[in-house]
Amino acid sequence: MKKLLIASIAFVLVGYLSISGIAYVHDKDYAERAVARPAVSPQAFGVRDVLDRNACYYCHSRKAVLPNYAALPGIRQLAEHDRQTGLAYFRIDSLYGALESGMPAPEADLAKLETVVNELAMPPKLFRLVH
Repeated sequence: MKKLLIASIAFVLVGYLSISGIAYVHDKDYAERAVARPAVSPQAFGVRDVLDRNACYYCHSRKAVLPNYAALPGIRQLAEHDRQTGLAYFRIDSLYGALESGMPAPEADLAKLETVVNELAMPPKLFRLVH
């Protein structure tokens, strides 16, 4: 019984660390590609940096490419729920478009972004656990 408990704990721990490692590599790769994209102004770069650093694109963009582990049973349902909820509250595609084109970003989007950054409301705790 004790061996089964230890094996179960080890299995969960290895699984968690593996998924966290894959998430880290995926997020790091995305961040490196994002930094390489030119920004039209220092302000645009700063806003985009906040979005990229917190991986807002996963849940708030229809264009997001999720990591491979997001297809695993259980994680797939959680990721889909988070995306549907995130898209219902805020979509960053137009904000990214404005930042890349040099057009002024929508004030409502900037206000929402400022609020969640100041309140540390995003990303959710469960997302932070893995990423």
